Amino acid sequence: MDGLELGVRDRGLNGQRQIELGPRFAERPDACDGKRPVREMVGVDPRLARFWSKRRQVITAREEQLEAEFAATRGRTPDFAEQTRLFARATTDTRQRRHAPRSEREQRAAWWQDAAAVLGSDQSVLAMVREALSQPLAATAEAVEGAWVARTAADAVRSVPSSRARGAAAPSERRSNAAPATAASRSRR
Repeated sequence: MDGLELGVRDRGLNGQRQIELGPRFAERPDACDGKRPVREMVGVDPRLARFWSKRRQVITAREEQLEAEFAATRGRTPDFAEQTRLFARATTDTRQRRHAPRSEREQRAAWWQDAAAVLGSDQSVLAMVREALSQPLAATAEAVEGAWVARTAADAVRSVPSSRARGAAAPSERRSNAAPATAASRSRR
């Protein structure tokens, strides 16, 4: 599957989950301009997303250290290519060893402990889960059916050209745009 199919499939699955499970998904309000919005389950405490996203924070801190060292030794800030290499190094430098394999039950228990530590208690986690699973369906929620899938796919296809490089036609497109060779054009060569 390509990204377009995954995007349509993901939105379709979100709609199906909403029908089956009851949670409601909404776009996060802090979306960046030009980027696809992030959809999250309504009612889940945002402190949990920040806690479980600490890897990016560690990488960013290390990248800032490396950039400071670079500037101190070279007397200038890194250019784009150098910054890219510094980010890759920061990612590698901060990568931890993988933990031993865990069963689903063990992983869920670890997540629960994390959530209880962040939210303050097991009761707070239970209250948040109840809240997230009891969200009313949005008034605009629509069933995932053929018409919705077709409309969403058309929207996605329209948005793809704006997120792709201009002038980089696919090889098959270049071939199809080429004039077919005719006997007359071959004889002029």
